[in-house]
Parts: sequence; structure tokens; C-alpha cells
Amino acid sequence: MFLRISFLLFISCYCVAQQVVDTSFVDNKYREDQFFIIATYSALSNGPSSLKQNGFSTSVQFGFIRDFPINKKRNIAIGLGLGMGLSSLNQNLLIYNQPSNNITAFKFLERNDGSYSRNKLNYTTLDLPVEFRWRTSTAKAYNFWRIYPGIKFSYITSSRSTYVGDFGKIILRDIENFNAFQYGLTLSAGYSGVNLFMYYGFQSLFESGTSTIDNILLDQIISLQFGLSFYIL
Repeated sequence: MFLRISFLLFISCYCVAQQVVDTSFVDNKYREDQFFIIATYSALSNGPSSLKQNGFSTSVQFGFIRDFPINKKRNIAIGLGLGMGLSSLNQNLLIYNQPSNNITAFKFLERNDGSYSRNKLNYTTLDLPVEFRWRTSTAKAYNFWRIYPGIKFSYITSSRSTYVGDFGKIILRDIENFNAFQYGLTLSAGYSGVNLFMYYGFQSLFESGTSTIDNILLDQIISLQFGLSFYIL
């Protein structure tokens, strides 16, 4: 009896061990990284020398990506997503309506323009990210390496400029000189829950020909973002 029970226990333990170490298992429904949250520092690049950023400029993005595996192991995939972004840029470009003709005007704030406590540009976007996804994951592995290069298409749905200083309080909404359609390259890479994120914009934030009241062109300014991305299955 003792030998029979011992044999049964041995067979049971062996079967459990085989299930734990089995790496040949393939889940044909396995997908990865469906929801995302991205927090970044936002920088304005390629602008005129008069453009200065002050304070900490941020961007937060969140949304859903549908994972489409393209190989049998399902660790290589195409991701197609939909999300929203909120960007807040602290800088010295004053945007206001001229009282004489109600036309939007742009002016870089200099030292002789007095002091100000806030000059911020906020805008929200509707985002369409597309990613090529390579990862070392399986349906049973929760910590793995990932490299997700891609491209993001965005549409600016709303914008607001806020100035508080010696000129008073100036708020301007839905700035017409924005390039509504934006696009750029993205890269998310890391291990487990810690992933670095980068965005390099190809489209200028402002329309062609946009300039300040002293004829400094603004139509080369692009957005750069550096930060962290978090994925949730």
C-alpha cells in the first residue's frame, strides 16, 4: 500500500512539474499590452532662438491598442490604437487677439515686457498610434523585454493659451494657427513595467507662414516627448 501511494504521489508531482516548465504551450487567443498610459516631458524643438521654455512642460496620453500577433508564438505583432493626449507647455510665446482687428497675434516675451507668473499653452489631441511590436513574452510570462517602434497620428481637438502677468490675464481658446493634424515617430522599449518612451514630431505645431508681430517665423517648431510608458493587459 505504501509503495502504491508513493508511486501515485510521484506521478502527480511529475505531472505538475511538467505543467510548470512546459514552454511549448501556445495560447491562440493570447494578446498583449492592450491599454496604455504615457507620461512625458514635452519639449519644443527646431524653433527660433527667441523661444524659451520655463518650468516643467508635460504630456499625458492614455488609450487602447488592439494587438494583432503575426507569428505562431504571438510575440511579434502589429498594434493599432485609439487614445487621447493632454499637453501643457510652459514657454515665453504670448498668444493674444489684437484689440484693433481681433486677429490672433504672437509675441515673444522679453525682459522689458515686465514679469509674468504664467504663460502656458495647453492642447488636447485625438491619437491614432500604430506600433510594430517585438517582445520576449509568452501567454504565461508576465515579465519580459519589449521594443515597440511606431508612428502616431494626432488631431488637435482643442487648444488654450493662458497668460498671467503685468499685462493682466489673457486667455485665448481654439487657436486657428495650429496645424490640426500632427504625426511623428514613437518608440517604447523596456522590461516588465518600466518602459522608456520617445516621440519625435514631423509636423510643425503652427501653420506655414505663422509669425510673431516682429516677423519671426514659428512654422518650424516641432514637439519632442521623453518619458515613461505603462501597459496593461
